[in-house]
Amino acid sequence: MNSCPQCQSPLTPAQAFCTRCGTQVKKVCFVCQAASDMESQFCGRCGTALGEGHVPPMQCAQCGARVHVGHAYCPECGTKRMPSCASCGALLSPQWSYCPMCGRLLGESELAYAAVGRAAENEAIALNDRGVELLEEENYEEAIEAFQRAIALAPDESLYHYNLGVAYEGLGMDGEAFESYRRAVKLDAHNASAYLALGHLYDARGQREEAEKCWHAVIGLAPDSDEAAEAKELLAGKAEE
Repeated sequence: MNSCPQCQSPLTPAQAFCTRCGTQVKKVCFVCQAASDMESQFCGRCGTALGEGHVPPMQCAQCGARVHVGHAYCPECGTKRMPSCASCGALLSPQWSYCPMCGRLLGESELAYAAVGRAAENEAIALNDRGVELLEEENYEEAIEAFQRAIALAPDESLYHYNLGVAYEGLGMDGEAFESYRRAVKLDAHNASAYLALGHLYDARGQREEAEKCWHAVIGLAPDSDEAAEAKELLAGKAEE
């Protein structure tokens, strides 16, 4: 791993500035966001001239859409943004003193926001855990409230949407459960449990082709799991009909 020539802190290949002392170590192309050596005059990826002060536009970490500095959520996929630099919009870690993309000294408000983000994440985890306990007690109404509160704090967490779907199903709210499962697999294409549940609801709607796609996805994602065993039984049963 490379290190900062000024303070010797470790650097990742994508860093343009040291997060500890703010030293610029690479130039960043404002068109394609590729990082280049400081001696480079042109971007090695797209050929754009590399001038001083070029920083990449903000992008959603989930879908890559452009996100305005003032936006808390991505306008395309709804993903909650991590704390970001007020100057260039780069995502930040609370341990950093300088932005790794534009070299800006981070202010107290940005660092405080990062701390708030960690607290919100911890609260979301606690709410989800409480929701699971309520599911086990078959207290579906309060479980729904707990999962909804968790999602409000961490809207891009697939597990919370899946659990919300389970709670909706417990109350017979299949339409709401269907949308929750769809959101869960959109956020995490490896959520086998959500695919299995979504397949059941597609099947209940008479959409067998879509149901079978979901069950095949379960088998592909986790072939040795209990979910895969159930999916295989469901597919075998449909084949016999």
